[in-house]
Amino acid sequence: MDRGLDNGAEAVVIGGMVLDVNATPSTATNRGTTAPGKIRYALGGVARNIAECMSKLGAKPYMISAVGFDLAGNMLLEPWRAAGLSVEGIRRSKDIETATVCIVFDGGGELAAAVASVESIEKFVTPEWITNFKNNICSAPVMMVDANLSPPALLASCQIAAECGTPVWFEPVSVTKSK
Repeated sequence: MDRGLDNGAEAVVIGGMVLDVNATPSTATNRGTTAPGKIRYALGGVARNIAECMSKLGAKPYMISAVGFDLAGNMLLEPWRAAGLSVEGIRRSKDIETATVCIVFDGGGELAAAVASVESIEKFVTPEWITNFKNNICSAPVMMVDANLSPPALLASCQIAAECGTPVWFEPVSVTKSK
């Protein structure tokens, strides 16, 4: 089967689009109060990061994910569209709270605490949503999935890829999710 090398098909990337909020205090912190410092927003999500790297190398990856009609969703999609990448596979709904991770670093730049709110990826990137893009998966030279997906969504993605012989690249995201 043609793996998309001659027909212009691109890799399919399925998983998280996440807004990272990174906080670094400029002084020692005290429990129960704020500290001066810097807060930086970064576009993240393992699948989104990989797709962005592919696009910077000249590819046009096909992203399957979910974001809301909120500030985080808008921040993630604006540069995506500006790069000329398809948003067709990115599910949007007023019911979706875009995945966000808040990371607090200590004065030395090491992780002090983090909270990840990524339930929307598991809830809205469903097997049914993924199945809508079966043709994309079957014509892709490779399909990449990250472990932010629910087990049923991972299974559905891999079953579609297996049916059409599309190679699968699995990115475990973290030690916890790799299990």
